[in-house]
Amino acid sequence: MSSRSASDPILEVQKTLPQLPLKKSEIVIRELKDGEECILWDVFYSAVHDVAARHYSQAQVDAWAPENLDKTYWVERIRKLQPFVAQSGDMIVGYTDLQPSGFIDHFFVSGNWGRRGVGTALMTHLIKTAENQKIPLLSAFVSLAAQSFFQKFGFEIIKHQTQLVRGVEIENAHMTKNL
Repeated sequence: MSSRSASDPILEVQKTLPQLPLKKSEIVIRELKDGEECILWDVFYSAVHDVAARHYSQAQVDAWAPENLDKTYWVERIRKLQPFVAQSGDMIVGYTDLQPSGFIDHFFVSGNWGRRGVGTALMTHLIKTAENQKIPLLSAFVSLAAQSFFQKFGFEIIKHQTQLVRGVEIENAHMTKNL
């Protein structure tokens, strides 16, 4: 699976765009449509390489979101997650999932869409969905970059942990929220 390199001129232009907050009405949360799975790879890759990279080494970031990942594997994984996507205009700018157990496996906002209400819209939708499904407890393994964001929504750190990803240790926290 191809991804954009850090020296990609399109990424460089996107990084220079003004980071204006969006109006909540400009962010639509919806279910993933068939064929959009690879777009989520771009969101994931950007979130890890542009945002999480501030908290992790290059080796950790590369292990977490490698430059080339098997497209078939990614598409199957995303389909199993059945994520919600955040869309602004015609662009998917973030996504998350909610498993029947209350586990959140993925929660990512594209790197150049941070601090613009996308994460808040996704989390608000996720919590309302969990409440409607009468899920009593949400849980996630949350990156160092996202822990304070999750705490703003009432998640508490249960324990700090290290996970082995493609042979590289990556720190995160097991966090939960009672509903």
